[in-house]
Amino acid sequence: MTAQQQLELSLAESRRANLAAPTELRQQQARWWFSQMRQVVEHALEWEPAPRFASPPAAFAPTQSLHRH
Repeated sequence: MTAQQQLELSLAESRRANLAAPTELRQQQARWWFSQMRQVVEHALEWEPAPRFASPPAAFAPTQSLHRH
């Protein structure tokens, strides 16, 4: 094998390694993120829903019509 062939082989290998590195990095980041989210869910508190808001009765009921006939 010549020096040129060896150089071409080593360049081809480094290109493959560079292409795989970002994919592996994204997978590691995704695994970390989902691990964090699982922990958040595991430690979440159970909350009771808030009661529905009921409007208070009107303090002043209209006694006369505002419209004149």
